[in-house]
Amino acid sequence: MHTGAVIALTDAKFLEPETRSGFFVDAVMKKVWAKDLEMLEVVDEICQRHNITWFADGGTLLGAVRHKGFIPWDDDIDIQMMREDYDRFITICQTELPKEYFLQWTGSEKNFQPWHAKLRDNRTTGTTKFETECFPEWHRGIFIDIFPLDNVPDSKIYYRFHMARLKFLQLILLSNETRRAPSAKKVTKMLSKALWFISERFTTHEKLAMKYLKIVKSVNRDTKKVGVTAFKPGCKKYEWRRALFEKTVELPFENVFVTVPENFDERLKVQYGADYMVFKKGGEQHTKVHFDPDNAVQQCSREAAAHGDNVVTFSP
Repeated sequence: MHTGAVIALTDAKFLEPETRSGFFVDAVMKKVWAKDLEMLEVVDEICQRHNITWFADGGTLLGAVRHKGFIPWDDDIDIQMMREDYDRFITICQTELPKEYFLQWTGSEKNFQPWHAKLRDNRTTGTTKFETECFPEWHRGIFIDIFPLDNVPDSKIYYRFHMARLKFLQLILLSNETRRAPSAKKVTKMLSKALWFISERFTTHEKLAMKYLKIVKSVNRDTKKVGVTAFKPGCKKYEWRRALFEKTVELPFENVFVTVPENFDERLKVQYGADYMVFKKGGEQHTKVHFDPDNAVQQCSREAAAHGDNVVTFSP
C-alpha cells in the first residue's frame, strides 16, 4: 500500500471541515479519519513484513469505489483477511504492535465477542454508550475493524447445520451483553438474564467464545465461497465467491491506496445490491459513538460518552 497516512495528521487542508456529497464533515470527524488512516498504515506495515494480504471491506470498499475515500457519513475503516492470515496477524501483533495501539479480540479483552478484531488507538477515545456503561474496563480508543473470511460449506445440508450451530451459540454469547445493557427493552433484558444465568452454570464466556471459533474454523478445506461467518452466520450478503479474492487491484482512498478484489463490482453487488453507486444515507452502521481524537478514554469525560455528547451516527 502506498501510504500518506502520517501526512494526514499534519495536513491542515485535510483536517479542514468540508461538505462532501451534500454532507457536512466537521473537524472532529476529519481528525478521526486521520487516525483511522494512521492505524491502517500500521496494519499494512505489519502485513507487508509477513506477507499477509488484507482487503478493503464494507463501507471502506464502497468508499474507495464510489468516493475515492471515506463515505462522508462513515466513521471508521473496515478490512478483511483470510482466516489463516487473520490468525497469524493476531499472533504477530502480540509482539510487533506499537505500544500506542491495542488489538482487541476475544483472547485479549474479557467478554469481547469472537466475531472480529478491532485495532484501537490508546491515545484517543472512540466509545459507544453501551461500551461505556457495560464494559468500562475495555480499551475504547478510535478503532478500525478487522474481519476474518472463513470457509462457507458447499453442501446445503451441512451449510444449514453449520450456521444453525453458530446462530445458537451467538444468541447465548449476545445474552451476556444484552443482560448488562441499561437501554435494552425490559422483556429482552429479562430473557437474556435468564439465558445467561442458565448458561453460566455450565460454562464461561471465554469457553463459549473458543467453542464458537472452533466451529467457525471446522470447515477446514477450500470451499467455493468464503464469508464473514463469525460475524453474520448464514447471511448471504456477507458471503462471496472465493475466486473474487484471488486477483486484486489497488484503488485510491484519500491519500493512500487500498487493496480490493479486481472484480469489486461483483463483491459490492452481493453486499449492497446492484445500485451500490447510489447514495443511501440513513440508519446506523454503528451504535452511537463518542469520539475524542485528542484525548485517551481515561481523560475523556465518561459522562460525555454515556450521554452521547459529540455523538455521530453513520451508514453506508
